[in-house]
Amino acid sequence: YLLVLLLLLLIYFLINNFIKENYLNNNKVLTFKKPKNWKNMTFSNKLTIYGDNLTIEYSFYADKLKVKDYIINLNINDLHIPKTIKVLNKDDNLNLNELPSNCVIKSNCGSGDIIIIKNKKIKMMKARNIKVNNYINWKKKATKPHITKHEKHYKHIKPEIFVEQYLGDNIYDYKFFCFHGIVKFFSIDSDRFINVCRNFYDKNFNLLKFTKGNNNCSKKLKKPKNLEKMINIAEKLSKIFEFTRVDLYEIDDKIYFGELTFLPAAGNNNIKPEKYNKLIGSYWK
Repeated sequence: YLLVLLLLLLIYFLINNFIKENYLNNNKVLTFKKPKNWKNMTFSNKLTIYGDNLTIEYSFYADKLKVKDYIINLNINDLHIPKTIKVLNKDDNLNLNELPSNCVIKSNCGSGDIIIIKNKKIKMMKARNIKVNNYINWKKKATKPHITKHEKHYKHIKPEIFVEQYLGDNIYDYKFFCFHGIVKFFSIDSDRFINVCRNFYDKNFNLLKFTKGNNNCSKKLKKPKNLEKMINIAEKLSKIFEFTRVDLYEIDDKIYFGELTFLPAAGNNNIKPEKYNKLIGSYWK
């Protein structure tokens, strides 16, 4: 058993080093072989093919914990990275007395895994975007790699639970859709933990006439104060990918990194009207 354990540790160490040496500071664009009819496909069709071709190198950037070191090493002006307070032992129970009064707990390998702690009390607990009522159930779901039909790259991520700096209540989520390192449009998600609404805008903050997954917001949303800076940051972060969605936050005039997402909604993009699905697909050469 000891030899097997040592062998597994050696393999894990070699894979991590390989990723760091080959991708961490590499400006080469990651690509894949496309079908002959690629040019005429919709965005949704292209996404699922992309997802099927996401290999181990994408796993490094999809790891919500490891990607922070990559972002920090890029030294991008005006970009802040939420502080990682500690990594929790998966075998331990949750002890709120050992954590800051306000913080969030996340998994590095999933989607929608979050515990919000306010004033030493659990305000919200969701695993894979579904409410759960205790930490044991949350941990069981959150440490299971988020492998979907088109997202096999998550299987390469070693599950971890980490505590992160709390950024604020009901903050806006800015999601920049980047094709070949260029922001083509972005969305603003409002009331993301209550009743999510979503508006799409072009880079000049003109409201776009399509929806994806959620309804438009009934209230008028303000233009982000640092929109141009966020666009610039998103383009820097996305330059080595044919497509990625860069998630950012704007809090107290500071820009914070959220995550890199290669397959929004696991590829299940309900874009309406359908003509926009084709138009967005044309951005992906």
